Amino acid sequence: MNILTETLKKIGKNYEELSPQAKAQYDRWETILNTDKIDVNDLATFLTGERELLVKELIEREMTISSSSLFNLRLIDANSLVDRSIKDRISIFDLIVNIVKSPKKNAKILEDQLRRNLPNLKKVR
Repeated sequence: MNILTETLKKIGKNYEELSPQAKAQYDRWETILNTDKIDVNDLATFLTGERELLVKELIEREMTISSSSLFNLRLIDANSLVDRSIKDRISIFDLIVNIVKSPKKNAKILEDQLRRNLPNLKKVR
């Protein structure tokens, strides 16, 4: 039994008895609570691994640059562009991980709010 079913049971209602507005709200909440079209954890793990590889590449590049001729301005300019590109990709991976994890966060927030309110509900007559 999910939290929405518990809530309806607590107030002595079933889905069919809800008003059109309440049904629409119920449907939105059910969508939030059940959204899992992709395996978010696998995607987040993959992207985190890719991010770690980019960070490692960036660190290795910085070590290589510091041990090479720092006075070659063309080399420094080219490396700055590559480093910026790597940093941009790291930022993009971070953003994507946050986006794919947000439905679970939203579902958890909603479920917590509903659970907090559950004890205060009374049957509707």
